Amino acid sequence: MDNVERTDALQLSVEEFVEQYETPYKPLVLPNGLSQEGQSAQKWTLECLKRKYRNQKFKRGEDKDGYSMKMKMGCYIEYTESTHNDSPLYIFDSSYGQHPQRRKLLEDHKVPKFFTNDLLQFTGEKHRPPYRRFVMEPPSSGTGIHIDPLGTSAWDALVQGYKRWCLFPTSMPRELIKVTHEEGGNQQDEAITWV
Repeated sequence: MDNVERTDALQLSVEEFVEQYETPYKPLVLPNGLSQEGQSAQKWTLECLKRKYRNQKFKRGEDKDGYSMKMKMGCYIEYTESTHNDSPLYIFDSSYGQHPQRRKLLEDHKVPKFFTNDLLQFTGEKHRPPYRRFVMEPPSSGTGIHIDPLGTSAWDALVQGYKRWCLFPTSMPRELIKVTHEEGGNQQDEAITWV
């Protein structure tokens, strides 16, 4: 069931956004939210990413000891073009903004007007927890049910493809939404259990 409201970002003021969506914690889809804010849709095609970042390593996870596992963009794109896994690898890199080459991704977009009021900016870059991520996923990938780090809210920009979201009110009892080991087996926290 899709009951998340969609609103034209060009017709919505920041004040209206805060009053109607942010304050009451109401989810919203802005179909053209980035259309005036940047050019990531044109610059973040597979061909462009492969050409520009072919040899740059992006984080794709952590090993059992908590160390980052990285993969070159060129190799990752080749993987995404050929994989048929039901729980494929995805890039989830929160440090790209500190890297001299990968930080160029920041030039391809800017934060939409609705999300510029960021209180964590006052902690300073050195003490600030991770707050931006470059995420790239092939079909069938995704995450299990989770709450964003520090209980924060997030905005995501979907550049290509589509994403399926499952949103629950904060009052939803955990036992009703967490997949048990009996139901999900070894993949109880994987997106495939929700398809």
